[in-house]
Amino acid sequence: MKIALNDDADKALREQFDEGIDVVLDFVWGEPALRVLRAATEGRGSRSGEPRLRYVQLGTVAGDAIPVRGDMLRSTGLELIGSGIGSVAVKELLAGAGELLTAAPGAGFEAPFTNLPLRAVADAWNGDPAVRHLLTPQS
Repeated sequence: MKIALNDDADKALREQFDEGIDVVLDFVWGEPALRVLRAATEGRGSRSGEPRLRYVQLGTVAGDAIPVRGDMLRSTGLELIGSGIGSVAVKELLAGAGELLTAAPGAGFEAPFTNLPLRAVADAWNGDPAVRHLLTPQS
């Protein structure tokens, strides 16, 4: 699910969490992460327990730190975890990536990409944003 973090995002995020989300993959952290975490946790806490939500922190493009309130953890099923080199052994990370790539086509996941030489960086920059452009150096 993609939700643009514009003025209407908080309501849209809350509605999605109300319907049920199991995993969030966060590549940006910072203020966007705080908005998502608020939408996921505010007003939660039921006697029957809250569903588990794994929030996986993968990058820090929008900032290195956010304030996490204690009730975000106590009154919810929120699990904050990170993923990257150091959080798991490189061997396991590569094996998991291989399994993911093998299973992706059968699950209907498509990630269009194109290989371009490094000298074509301008073409990649101005290219179709729906396509991943892999730049490789020329020998």
